[in-house]
Parts: sequence; structure tokens; C-alpha cells
Amino acid sequence: MEAAELHLEQAKKDRDTEQCEATIEVATVALDILHFYDAVASGDATSKWKVIDPGDAAGMIAETEALIEEAETLIETIEEEETAAAAEDAGDGGTPVGPVDQSPREKKPGTGLLIGGAVAASVGVAGVSMAIAGLVISRGKQREVEELERPADDDEIAAIDEEGKQANLIAFIGAGVGAVGLAVGVPLLIVGAKKRKEGKTTAATTLRVTPAITRTSSGLSLSGRF
Repeated sequence: MEAAELHLEQAKKDRDTEQCEATIEVATVALDILHFYDAVASGDATSKWKVIDPGDAAGMIAETEALIEEAETLIETIEEEETAAAAEDAGDGGTPVGPVDQSPREKKPGTGLLIGGAVAASVGVAGVSMAIAGLVISRGKQREVEELERPADDDEIAAIDEEGKQANLIAFIGAGVGAVGLAVGVPLLIVGAKKRKEGKTTAATTLRVTPAITRTSSGLSLSGRF
């Protein structure tokens, strides 16, 4: 949603229909994800992997649909502006010289692959972050247990052991999600970037995975440009 908003802001600034189309493409990906979590909220689907509160999905769907509608309206407005500008350049009071091209702009090669790869890779990076966080928490719980004494602290040790098991479970799930997401996303990004390069576009395609460590969390950060 944030990426779609950025594309729309750029479209308004540059009066660029390609940025409007990018808004619609990215927002549509967000809608697919949000509709799934809306189904989770209504009980029609289940998921242990909840990147948002499913109860928030309905409101976010409305916001995303509004972004798409605004982008579509902006495309019409920009095309009308281009038609008016062509008529003015013709210098005959409103009739442009020759037909004004109203056909949709051709999408850059590999755009779909790059978007799909970015989404899958993002999920993969999130999974890796889960795995790292789970291992860090598990190790911390193990240290807590080692500092306690038996049998005086048996109850506390049992509670910490349970927390450690939950952390190990998070790490296990995260590793699986990370492996699948990256296995799907990275090849799509590579193929998409290759097609973009073959299309002789001037846009740069880059992907960076960097550590993201704070006082309260640790993981990885995925960023890219295409």
C-alpha cells in the first residue's frame, strides 16, 4: 500500500500515466493479500502467519481500492491534458494535427515477474527474520535456565522451557517460510531483471538484503528498485 501511494504521488508530480499504472499493479498485489486476511477474519480461511491483524483487512481493502480508483481517474485526467496540449500546439483552436494516441502504454518488460518476485522474496526475508528471532529468543531462554538452580526454581524453569519451545517453533516455521519465499522470489527477480535488460530499458534493477538489528528485534531487510 505504501509503495502504491508513493507511485501515485510521483504520478501526480510528473503527470505520468506509467506511474499511475504502477500504482494499480502494486495496489492489486496488496488487495490479493488483504482479501485473504479478510477471509481469515470472517472464518473462511485460516493462517498462522499474520503480518497484519485480520480485523484490519476490510478497512485497508477500502483504502487500497480508493488508491486504484484515484490512479484510474488520474490517467483519464492526464490523457485529457495531453489531448488539450496537442490541440493547442496545432494552433487551430482545438483540432490537433493527426490522431492523438490513446492506446495504453506498453508495460516495461519483466514488470510482472519483478513484482511477483519482490512479493515472494519479501515473504522469504520475513521468514528468515522469524527464524533469526526465534533462535535468538531460544538462546536467551537457555541462558536464563542455566542461571537458575534446581529444585528451588523448577516451576520457573518449566515456564522458561515452554517459552523456549515456542521460540524454536517460530524459528522452524520462519526457516520454512524463508526458504520457500526466497526459492520462488529470487529466480523471478533474476528472470524479470534479465527481461528488463533485454528490453533495453534505462531503469536500473537492484536488490539488496541487509541485516536489520535493533534493541528489540533482529532480522533482515529487503530493498530493491525496478
